[in-house]
Amino acid sequence: GDPQKGVRRNAAGALVAVARSSEVPKRVLDSLRAALRDGCRKVRYNAALAIGAVASSSEVPEEIICALADALQDGVGDVRINVAKALAKAARRHEIPRTSIDALRAALKDCESDVRRNAARALARAARRARLPEEATYVLAEALQDSEREVRRLAAVAIGLAAGAGEVPTAVLVALGGVVDDPEEEVRDAVLEAIGKAAQGNDIQARVLQALDEHQR
Repeated sequence: GDPQKGVRRNAAGALVAVARSSEVPKRVLDSLRAALRDGCRKVRYNAALAIGAVASSSEVPEEIICALADALQDGVGDVRINVAKALAKAARRHEIPRTSIDALRAALKDCESDVRRNAARALARAARRARLPEEATYVLAEALQDSEREVRRLAAVAIGLAAGAGEVPTAVLVALGGVVDDPEEEVRDAVLEAIGKAAQGNDIQARVLQALDEHQR
């Protein structure tokens, strides 16, 4: 990369426009992946923005998804937000690797609500393509208590999709039951739909009652 920070920043910004208007060569994607680790925050910001623009219209290689997942630990909130948005876009067309799922799971506890929201969105989209690991459903259950309405709604959607693909832990079902009276109608609807999906082919009532009985002992 160019040693002059301003040149690198402007180059990354220019790539955002390129990514939105045409097919991006692999060498450019490789440059953007490297830019996610640049010492300049604006370069990292624009790199994530550009990758997100690419992911909006086409698939991105798995190594790009993994690089984005690593970048969820960036120390700058605005960079993490762009990274999470890019991952949510990538999840529309690409199965998310397990290591990246783990990074998204951790991002559900980020201090930035936009990061949490897009992490939940990415996990919901990932759940449409493959079964989520059990650990992810536990953290999604915690996200049902998030202060942001859309985070709670997307967490419920993701749990519902996970339940539709296979049995989810009883503790997660109990968490769903605990938020059926969420103050937001959109969240309540998503929670009820998730419970409905979990109930298909499972004696959900018996499992929940047993869990509550054990908890009260």
